[in-house]
Amino acid sequence: MIKAPSYPRRSILVKDLGLCHAWSSGCGEGGSRQRTGLGYNPRTVYDDGERWGQGSGRQWLPSGLVIPCWMGGELWYVKVRRDDPEARERYVCARGSRKRGVMYGVDGLGVGDVIICEGELNALTLRQELGGVCGAVSVGDAGNVPGAEALGLWWGSRGGGW
Repeated sequence: MIKAPSYPRRSILVKDLGLCHAWSSGCGEGGSRQRTGLGYNPRTVYDDGERWGQGSGRQWLPSGLVIPCWMGGELWYVKVRRDDPEARERYVCARGSRKRGVMYGVDGLGVGDVIICEGELNALTLRQELGGVCGAVSVGDAGNVPGAEALGLWWGSRGGGW
């Protein structure tokens, strides 16, 4: 499991754009940006692996939109949508991330219909535009299938019934 390092509000990882600080578990109650936990990393960072719960070595975090995934109150992965349009991989996960079996956005779902999307940004856009008509979650990528823990959280959010 990846560990969320504690950084000061104006650290190099979070540009002061009014976005919620991606590394705090309590992202506050404000607007939708605060509830998503999204952040922006303005430049490539090589951090101490110990701060991320990864032991020795360095943690690489490229510049771009930072998308943390919390499920069941734990940080499962930190994904970055890279700024560099020439990058071989547009999305990368921080070392120690676990995407397999996870559903982004399953925490906080209410009773009602849910749309399951491929990407986190798709789910966030649907939540914003649907305004509470139904929930939206993401499996993170086309190759991921929700696991037992994610489905259990989803089932629990529905009150145990369809």
